[in-house]
Amino acid sequence: MRITTLAIMVLLILTACTPAVTPAPTVTFDPLSTGAPVIVDVNGRSFVIFCYGTGSPVVILESGLGADWSYWKNVYTGMPADIRVCMYTRSASSHTSLEFVEDLHALLAEAHLAGSYVLVGHSFGGLNVILYA
Repeated sequence: MRITTLAIMVLLILTACTPAVTPAPTVTFDPLSTGAPVIVDVNGRSFVIFCYGTGSPVVILESGLGADWSYWKNVYTGMPADIRVCMYTRSASSHTSLEFVEDLHALLAEAHLAGSYVLVGHSFGGLNVILYA
């Protein structure tokens, strides 16, 4: 009986002296927070998307025909860092506004950019954001 009591006491002391093991925190990498353009694959096609800042709602900047995401440089660099602004380059394989809107919808889902959105369109991009809305 003494050996059993001694074994239990040793076990209790060892348990009390053993540091608690806490699981490592889960860190989710957000490639859109790197401050650089990122390539996102959507339905077998690659899109270049660039996001700046944080916050919600997400401001989506839609370029005019023939322009890419960099068209908006003077706009997004002037925005406060607590506003999340994203711009992207449309796929050259899409040819109608409906296709552009479907691409944008899939891109936002694949990039994990949950709505609500403020949609800003320039020229032809204006038609696309109206259709998206």
